[in-house]
Amino acid sequence: MKKFIAFLFALGLVIPSGIASAESTQKDKVDYDKIAEHMKEDGASQDDIDKVIKKLKNGEELDADKSENQKVLTLSKTQLHSALTEEDKDSEGGEDDSISTTDAEPTKKFTFNDGSYVKLSIESDDTNSVKSLGGDMSTMSTTGKTIKVKGSSVWGGASYKAKIYLSDSPVGNDYISSVYSPTINTYFGTYSNPDLKISRKYEVRSKNITAKSYLFFKYTNQNNFSSKTKYLRMHVGDKINDKYGIYVSYTDGSASYQ
Repeated sequence: MKKFIAFLFALGLVIPSGIASAESTQKDKVDYDKIAEHMKEDGASQDDIDKVIKKLKNGEELDADKSENQKVLTLSKTQLHSALTEEDKDSEGGEDDSISTTDAEPTKKFTFNDGSYVKLSIESDDTNSVKSLGGDMSTMSTTGKTIKVKGSSVWGGASYKAKIYLSDSPVGNDYISSVYSPTINTYFGTYSNPDLKISRKYEVRSKNITAKSYLFFKYTNQNNFSSKTKYLRMHVGDKINDKYGIYVSYTDGSASYQ
């Protein structure tokens, strides 16, 4: 009996030690140099990089990953509200994201006090055209335009390409022809179940409803093993930015207007 009790006591010491060792090994696998390099490429200062790395090593949640912060920032609520209030019936739920940008400002970065950030960009991907997003788009109704949308944050980023057609007719509807070439990079966790789709191909101009596509995936934080579904969304529609409009957001599934 005494031997059995001693065995149980020894087992109780071994199990917690094993768990701690596994957690330590997992944290040791984090390549903070790669995270720093990625942040520098996104334009982060050394001070911001140092603050972020310190929080990551301490197991703290970054401000940019907090849902309440994703609800606060907005490019223009009044401008986007009419185009983005229509509820979808697909798996992503609502679509009123606050961390967003439009083709009027093709690159936008939201930086928080702890140095974390969300960076968005909309790029022309037409190899036979040198026109910028802010240039003459009147030929889009017949030739279409290929764009690349990107979302980036401390832990990594995502992107995909899309072929869009913007109507120059007052009664025509913009639409998304195809989406392809998705990429996902992670530096502080893993991702799974990626899916790229067009959830609404045609704009319904009379009802202020945009055409929409999105890339979504499940991201699991390597530090605390928490999981969130991330969405890189793109809307195309007349009401977003005057006559021609492209709107991109990159948030988790809980972000919405208050």
